Amino acid sequence: MKFSFDGAPPSEDEIARELERINARIRRIKRLDVMISMLVILATTIVACMAVYFTTNNVRMAAITATIFPVVGILLSLTGITSAAGFRSAARQLIELNHQMIELTPISENAEADVKKLAAKYLVVDDYWTKTTEIGRSLVNGELALFFGFDASTLGKMDKGKDYLTQAKRSISTPS
Repeated sequence: MKFSFDGAPPSEDEIARELERINARIRRIKRLDVMISMLVILATTIVACMAVYFTTNNVRMAAITATIFPVVGILLSLTGITSAAGFRSAARQLIELNHQMIELTPISENAEADVKKLAAKYLVVDDYWTKTTEIGRSLVNGELALFFGFDASTLGKMDKGKDYLTQAKRSISTPS
């Protein structure tokens, strides 16, 4: 969810829907992770059984491998020691989704004191905070990050941007 000073802050329902969407994605990734782990365990078991059979020429040893290897693999998978989430893309997705969940959790009381200081210093922060309290919602960590990202240099850049825009409009409207 993207937070900005422009427009209205998201409602509590929007945040709840976004949290549910993130939870659903996490569950999908974890289910996929379990399926991939099981397939890897099964494929490794088949390869191990074949290797044991061809090296020992003993069906009994291959059968023992076929029973022990998957049990050990499944135990390692269930305990989280081996997991397909170790693959970079799945692990990265889970980390990003976890950050998004943290971003949507309410701020602490200590952070609220910091917001009060920023609101006293910057009108834009105070306006946003006022809009948030008017809709009956507490601030979330993503908004806190937005506030802390907003400082005097940002305010200066915003003002300069407005000046450039005004100058550009004037230069277009004035005939040469």
